[in-house]
Amino acid sequence: MPALKLFSHHLCPYVQQARIVLGEKSINHDLAFIDLANKPDWFLAISPLGKVPVLLVMTGYGHFSPGVTPTCRHASGPPEPPDKMPVN
Repeated sequence: MPALKLFSHHLCPYVQQARIVLGEKSINHDLAFIDLANKPDWFLAISPLGKVPVLLVMTGYGHFSPGVTPTCRHASGPPEPPDKMPVN
């Protein structure tokens, strides 16, 4: 089982960014899609505002929205040089 699980919605640009970074870094992860029009109770328990992305890490949950991508970027090694980091 991968150490990371990313909860997503197919239209969320922040999830798409996080998936790109996870893929570029070859970080093994699971992906789960959430129907934001019909959020399950267990999802609201880990994301009280009902927003994605949510990154489940072995030790717990992290809901960072735009912050998920930098978290993924640094998950597999040292930070990238500033000239390699995307401009927001």
